[in-house]
Parts: sequence; structure tokens; C-alpha cells
Amino acid sequence: MNNKEIKRILEAMFFISTEPITVQQLKDVFIDADAGMIKEAIVTFQNELVEKNSALRIEEVAGGFQMTTSSDVFPYLRNFFGQKPKQKFSSASLETLAIIAYRQPVTKAEVEFIRGVNVDGVTTTLLERDIIKVVGHKEVPGRPILYGTTKTFLEVFGINDLSMLPQLKQFTKQDIEISENKL
Repeated sequence: MNNKEIKRILEAMFFISTEPITVQQLKDVFIDADAGMIKEAIVTFQNELVEKNSALRIEEVAGGFQMTTSSDVFPYLRNFFGQKPKQKFSSASLETLAIIAYRQPVTKAEVEFIRGVNVDGVTTTLLERDIIKVVGHKEVPGRPILYGTTKTFLEVFGINDLSMLPQLKQFTKQDIEISENKL
């Protein structure tokens, strides 16, 4: 099987898949192809979509690859489907989620100390939406639960791994004030 054939089949797989597809999953499909050939076919496909200014993209998300739409067509898609984005987070949820994302694994008490408020309801909601998960227990008296983010978190925010989160030092005081004014 050559690179062109792999790319053609990848296109169909990415089109019908609702979740990111890992290279390992693709290796199970393309038994004769090695990981290098598969990655090369993906990169070729990604570049072709960009070169022809397609509204479709292949993005590396949550440890896999997924077909997405270009951000510039999002307003038109929203108008077409007549709905708001599925995942809407309250400011309390975003604050709690940011603390968990940047400080994980972290206990609820540590999150509450940073936020200065009780986060029982927010953590319950984030757990129900599969945005955070229990990742263990802290080895201190009482063994409190430790929380971390999930693969769904990566998918919702469109990042491949936590290293893609913006560095905290990249935010200026002005950025934070602008964000607070938008809330």
C-alpha cells in the first residue's frame, strides 16, 4: 500500500470518526504500514487541506488526530445549525478548571484555597461532564482525592497535551483585566 492509498483511506476514517484517532489505532488498520508511513500520510493530508484553503483541517488533539473545521467558518456553521456551542463553562467552572489543569494533581481543598470559595458543585459538574477525573489520593492524613484533567478536556479545548496550555508567564495583568471585563 502506498502513501496515496493510505491518505485516501485516512480521509474516510477522519471524516466518519467523532473522536481523535491515534497512530496506534491506524497501525492496527494499516497492518503493512509502519508508524512513519502513517504519520507521513497524515502530514501530507494536513498540508494538502491547508494548501487548497479547505474549510477542513486535520488537527492533533488529545493524543490523536481529528478532522475539524477551520475556525473562520465557525460563525457560518453556528448559523446553519442554529445552536450555541455545546460546551459552555461558567466563570466559576473555568477558574476551577484552570487551577486543576495547571496544578494537577490537586485536591479540592487546594483549589478552594486558591479560589477562596467552596467548589463542591463545580467539581461535581466537571466530573459529570468528564472534563476532570479522580487521579488518586494525596498521601497526607485523610488521603484527600486528587483531581486531574481528562482526554475530553483536551478535545474540548482542542489541544494535544497539557504542554500546549499557554504558559502562565505569557499572561499580563492587562490580559487578565480584559478577560474579567468580558465576563
